[in-house]
Amino acid sequence: MVSNKNFNELPNLNFGMQLKQLQCCIHPTIVSNILDHYMRRPQDEPNVVGTLLGSVDGQMVDLQTCFSVPADTLIEGKEQKLIVDKDYLEKMLKFHRRVNPKEDIIGFYMSGTEINSQVLAIFKMFQEIISKQKNNSLGGNPLLLLIDPTMQNNRLSIKILSIVTASIVPVFAECAFSFATKDYEKSGLDILFFGQEHYDTMAILQQRN
Repeated sequence: MVSNKNFNELPNLNFGMQLKQLQCCIHPTIVSNILDHYMRRPQDEPNVVGTLLGSVDGQMVDLQTCFSVPADTLIEGKEQKLIVDKDYLEKMLKFHRRVNPKEDIIGFYMSGTEINSQVLAIFKMFQEIISKQKNNSLGGNPLLLLIDPTMQNNRLSIKILSIVTASIVPVFAECAFSFATKDYEKSGLDILFFGQEHYDTMAILQQRN
């Protein structure tokens, strides 16, 4: 069980700063898998959580695949607790290592637009899992893919975040990213990211600096 009782309400001051050291490449199937996970969630669950798998080569991070992790939200008075099935997560990690040993755990995804106490609690859990891995390419800190499946303003918002400091108030910085796409996939990404009114594919295919 992951509880957010150790985290007070934090101001959402973590966006806008970019971490230029890391360049991320996202395979489009990750986005479609997350959206499918969100659509299939129980109606009383506001958010979904999952694991990101891929590889790290120096400053390049290749996010290749993901899988969902069962999670339940419990409300106790004014406090919300996010219960994640950690046993399921670890079993799935072992399965993926047998299928593709080159894919390591890179971080996690979570639906939403803000870094709140629940996100920080999940971050801490994945931080503990990654710190136990032999190939600890990211210094023991998971990446966070924060996605808004509700498509506010008729566009899909994605941010990849890496922790900069874990002091009293954790601070996250945005990582530049691009998509590994083929020509016939570009128009579909346009519609998802920019809505029906925009068709500038290069804006999302190029790395964001």
